[in-house]
Amino acid sequence: MKTLVSVIISTKNEERFIEPSLKSIKNQTYPNIEIIVSDACSNDNTVKIARKYADRVIVKSTNIPEGLNLGSLFSKGEILIFGKADTLFSPYWIENSVEILQSDDNIVAVYGSIKSLEKDFKTKILEKFWNILIFVSSMLNFHQPTGENILAVKRKIFFKIGKYDKSLVACEDKDIVTRLRKKGKVRYIPKNVSYTSFRRFKKTGYIKLSTWWIINYIYFTISKKNILKNYSRE
Repeated sequence: MKTLVSVIISTKNEERFIEPSLKSIKNQTYPNIEIIVSDACSNDNTVKIARKYADRVIVKSTNIPEGLNLGSLFSKGEILIFGKADTLFSPYWIENSVEILQSDDNIVAVYGSIKSLEKDFKTKILEKFWNILIFVSSMLNFHQPTGENILAVKRKIFFKIGKYDKSLVACEDKDIVTRLRKKGKVRYIPKNVSYTSFRRFKKTGYIKLSTWWIINYIYFTISKKNILKNYSRE
């Protein structure tokens, strides 16, 4: 029997994206997967749709890292994969990740590249920009993916480092990868593509939101705190 993999998805009012996301997990080439959806009290059809595909749906008011932690407590897999409801997995994503994680005891986590679900020119430019940053950070052995990359982690390591920091409304992905790197190797797998929505950039403004993320990233790197106290997930 193949190693069990738990895929944990944090949701909040994602009825538009949740079904394609969960279908992309169901259609993986890797056979032994459980799906856990941790929903932050959606008031649309997210939970109803999730129950059609997920092995377990948990409903509790949480932020993103808190929701992912909650899902992990109900998981059984030796490998945990954390994703977002507006992100689709490429078909070999889990199979590739398991193979690499099991190839070396020192590798504790893997992540991949991103492509936008939207096809307009501005979004494609932003997609290329983020992938360049991700690639450069991996070459420097710095490894700072965004939450859209999807992250696969060995279970024992995830719990050993204390899970996600639930006090963070943003940069929780940067924080956890920084802590994971202290326990072993983190690997970037370019062919592991996650297809994600850049809708928040279109809604807020490409330059405005990108600038906010860069400023917040720098501020967090220095202070280990976020500038904002709340972050809209929609």
